[in-house]
Amino acid sequence: MSIFTNPTTESLNNFVVSIFKNCFVIGSVVSLIFAVVVIRQIATMKRTIKTSFSPVVQILGYLHLAISILVFFLFLLWL
Repeated sequence: MSIFTNPTTESLNNFVVSIFKNCFVIGSVVSLIFAVVVIRQIATMKRTIKTSFSPVVQILGYLHLAISILVFFLFLLWL
């Protein structure tokens, strides 16, 4: 019997699926970091420019952050 055995289809499929899942988790982490950066940029914008549209942008920013956190935890549960 050789040290190197041929991988079975099932083990190869599990490997590909685990790489795929890990890519989704890494992507959701990048999205989460982006959402935090967006919140910081909105805060800077509100200090610099005062408009009537600023609260709407801030609400949308926090909504984006909440969805990013939810997606991150869903991908962690899926993993």
